Amino acid sequence: MANEYRMSLSYPNPSLGQIAVTENDLEENAPMATEIIGLRKHSVTGPRRVVLVISLLAGLLFSSLDTSIVSTSLVTISHDLDDFTNAPWIVLAYLLTYMGFAVCVSKLSDIYGRRNILVGSWVIFVGFSQGCGSATSMTALIVCRAFQGMGASGLYSLTQIGLVEVGPSHSPSLIGALIGVTLAVAFVLGPIIGGAVSQLSDWRWLFNMNIPFGLVAILTITNLWPHEEVAHFFSWKAFTSIDFLGSATLLTSSGFLVFAVQQAGSETFAWGSPEIISALVISGVSWLVFVWWEVHLETRPLRSIEPIFPIRLILRRVYSAGLLVTLFTGFPYISLSIVIPERFQIVSREEVLTAGLHILPMLGACAVGSFLGGAISSRRNNTSLTLLGASCLQLLGVGLMSMLTGPDSHSKAQYAFQAIFGLGVGLSFSAATIMTSILAAERSELASAQGAVAQSRVLGGCIGLAVCTVIFNSHVNVYLQDHLTSAQLASLHRSPLTSLQLPGHLQDLVRDVYAGAFVSFLAGKEPGAPGKIDGFS
Repeated sequence: MANEYRMSLSYPNPSLGQIAVTENDLEENAPMATEIIGLRKHSVTGPRRVVLVISLLAGLLFSSLDTSIVSTSLVTISHDLDDFTNAPWIVLAYLLTYMGFAVCVSKLSDIYGRRNILVGSWVIFVGFSQGCGSATSMTALIVCRAFQGMGASGLYSLTQIGLVEVGPSHSPSLIGALIGVTLAVAFVLGPIIGGAVSQLSDWRWLFNMNIPFGLVAILTITNLWPHEEVAHFFSWKAFTSIDFLGSATLLTSSGFLVFAVQQAGSETFAWGSPEIISALVISGVSWLVFVWWEVHLETRPLRSIEPIFPIRLILRRVYSAGLLVTLFTGFPYISLSIVIPERFQIVSREEVLTAGLHILPMLGACAVGSFLGGAISSRRNNTSLTLLGASCLQLLGVGLMSMLTGPDSHSKAQYAFQAIFGLGVGLSFSAATIMTSILAAERSELASAQGAVAQSRVLGGCIGLAVCTVIFNSHVNVYLQDHLTSAQLASLHRSPLTSLQLPGHLQDLVRDVYAGAFVSFLAGKEPGAPGKIDGFS
């Protein structure tokens, strides 16, 4: 096949050093290619490039920030809107669309152009951010959050593509570092900003603050983005080239999966209920139809339809491995970004803002890891080795954090444990971005490949949050069912932070249970026998 070569990934296991696609024939341990082949590379230089890169990173920052920014403000928002029952949907509605549209939007940008889809994504994100800030009911807020997630999905996935095309494409390691640092800042600062705003001001500013930054980004991208030869919005040929079946099945498969695990985990519906079983069946059937359809388009291409995801990418074992690593990195990272501040609020009884500050070691280490991951692969492609080391660091960090067994654990070592874990996450983020840029060498592949990486990271985080909820609720059912009313149990099932509204002696019980649940989540343990909380005497 044309354009194939055996490229070293600087990893001694032959099963990981696979066929990659590019134009050069490099030897084992060859230097990194100076450019990524086959892209819409634009001659953007100087201050214009810097401003565009900042605008792209702003989109990545704010879209990622909104995944966790409300995590420490749910109680405040629920009080103001007088609705605790549906509070978890403020997060879930955003995550469902944020995750589900990543690949779809990426592919649309191949047809209608990066600038047009980026601007459209910003318009949707800003418009519905204003809707969230103006919401007077929980239903209105949830609906606006869902549409806000659609816009955020485009900002999240297209940033990673746009940086390669208008940014420093000669240095994929720098691009990987920039993306990794931005994601680290967003995921960790989200709970801090959320806590600060809800404590010092009005929670509506959590959403309204997106508006001025979004307007500046829209003006910047509209005026500075280089000219593109793209299809007209009303072109029938372009419209018929969209892979509607692939988009619909990908959206329903991932969306219904997350819906099922989140709703069953929070005990809104039982695992054996018709609602959860139906959602899982729809998800499974949609996955099968998606794979069949994409394989069909790959083996028997229809000239008028562009596959939303080139299935040949999965056959490249290095890319598949990177996709799985990204999924499993998102699982603990997004979860811990929310759970650690919760632990300090519930277990250590700290204020929202102070609780968020305790997670800064993870932020700093993740930023360092992102730049370090880029530096490691600046001359040679060491991404596989980097991903292996990153996974080991994450495992070590999580294992050490599981030693925080008591509700009164205030050991300074916990910050070192966070830093070890964050370093692994940063290395993983940058290495996965670099690897994808190299392996998806054709322009038609890059958008889908980066979109899949973005979607798998968020999917892993959604599943991780569901697992956290399941473990916490298991502890609640074992240890607290004899002490709380059914209404109090139901509120705890939806969000542990509602425990802060309970009487003092009940808060003490929840405090011990949550500390044990935190350890169980990290160690993957079931709750112990009734009457004894894991890790406590």
